[in-house]
Amino acid sequence: MLTLSNIIYLIPILMLDLDDNDVAAIKLTPVMRGDSDGSVTSAGLQPSTTKAKRKVTSKPIDFSRLDVRVGRIRTIQEIVLANSSYVEEIDVGEKITRTVVSALVDYIPMEELENRTVVVLCNLRPRKIKTYRAEGMLLCAGNESKIEVLEPPPGSSPGDKITVAGYNGTADKGLSKIFFDTLSVDLWVDGNGVACYKGTPLQAGDKGFIKTETLKNVSIISKEK
Repeated sequence: MLTLSNIIYLIPILMLDLDDNDVAAIKLTPVMRGDSDGSVTSAGLQPSTTKAKRKVTSKPIDFSRLDVRVGRIRTIQEIVLANSSYVEEIDVGEKITRTVVSALVDYIPMEELENRTVVVLCNLRPRKIKTYRAEGMLLCAGNESKIEVLEPPPGSSPGDKITVAGYNGTADKGLSKIFFDTLSVDLWVDGNGVACYKGTPLQAGDKGFIKTETLKNVSIISKEK
């Protein structure tokens, strides 16, 4: 029979939250054996003295975790939310366009954005803005008085990836905007009007650097609604 001492011994083992490594670390053979008196004992069922350590990886917070691409605004319309904003349908090299909502009405006339080549952050989690599903974020540069969209170099095509030399990691999926806000303290337009991350230019392959039209020595920002 199963003795009280055996039950007391087995309960904590059965209650463990075991993963594959933990199971492998326990001697399972023999799990139980019958004693001569007919009772069952737990000889051979011995938890490992050390649990297998789970591998923990942490990725650095740097530009390589962003999926930033060249885009082209295919359609744009003005809408009224808390204030006036634009809803843009932007081609970023995929089969369908992405919807982006930008609070740029007070800074850039709509006609200046129509069919314009821009820079889009593509791997933020989709956000619901009123009846719209925002699937990207337009990157701009500026301050409280003037804002310009970042400009890819001539010859760029929708979908071209924006990179920074020396940062070769893999872009995440579904980043929060808080991640971009944390990273953006190191995004800056230098004295030559070149967009940089920690002093190194953003570039579209071998086609050239990302720049602004006129602004220099200003922050890279988003004007997402």
